[in-house]
Amino acid sequence: MAKYDVVGFGIATIDHFGVVDRYPTEDSKQPLVDYTQQGGGTVATPLVACSRLGLSTAYLGRLGENDTSAAVELGLRREGVATDTSLRESEFEPPVALILVNPGNHSRPITWFRRASAEIDPARLDRDIIETSRALYIDAHEGAASHAAALWARKAGRLVVVDADNLTDGIRPVLPLANVVIGSERFAEMYTGDSDAERGAHRLHEDFGGICGITAGAGGSYIVTGDRAFHQPAFSVDVVDTTGAGDVYHGAFVRGLLAEWPPNDCARFAAAVAAMKCRALGGRAGIPSYADAVAFLHRRGETGLWSA
Repeated sequence: MAKYDVVGFGIATIDHFGVVDRYPTEDSKQPLVDYTQQGGGTVATPLVACSRLGLSTAYLGRLGENDTSAAVELGLRREGVATDTSLRESEFEPPVALILVNPGNHSRPITWFRRASAEIDPARLDRDIIETSRALYIDAHEGAASHAAALWARKAGRLVVVDADNLTDGIRPVLPLANVVIGSERFAEMYTGDSDAERGAHRLHEDFGGICGITAGAGGSYIVTGDRAFHQPAFSVDVVDTTGAGDVYHGAFVRGLLAEWPPNDCARFAAAVAAMKCRALGGRAGIPSYADAVAFLHRRGETGLWSA
């Protein structure tokens, strides 16, 4: 019996969102139209998506003894993500981000702050939890520890999913260990030198096999597997904020994979969940439940294994 459906190792943040009707100029003052604080992060938000969609989840990353860590942990625990599995370091402080959202043009410049900290020793990871959970989700920001975790999971026959948001030295040795690599357009261009998302997905599959994809925002996503390649269009919704849409897509894709859906069903379901997220401010507020996601797809005339 697997201890968890999905365990995640990587970044968890606190995000501050301000809505503006125009961007401020230097040294100006203006009121925000709206404001919210939510948890975020390239691993934490996919875990929240998985949890809302009915999977058992646990966070394996670092938490400290400070207000930011307490806020991160509270946000995860409220969503049903286990945090007793996390690594505790008294001095560690999770990253924070400030995001100004302009609904008029759907832009959202992101600024962030992350204190420098030493890399995690792989020996500190709970190998048993990694080997006995159904899937490992990583962003590979912690190079050596991510590589060790991926190696343990693959040897144990578990699903290894890599969020390829940025091309770092740490991610390069992890990619060959992944069953699934889903990257951003930015990652694809940095990796291939080509801005075309479709060609980027093909290149990743040529290099690493498995299931490879590139998310392209309003342009949808491109998925390449061993026997097929396809484009999944984005669903049209009234967009409030696109922050976290890629992270939510990844989490929903994993939900489908663990249900043994074919990749095209995983991608359609993930596109629907990501679109629903975009109807609310912040990276997590709009993530739907499984039932709400299925209802959304039914209203759009979409059929798939999610109905079973």
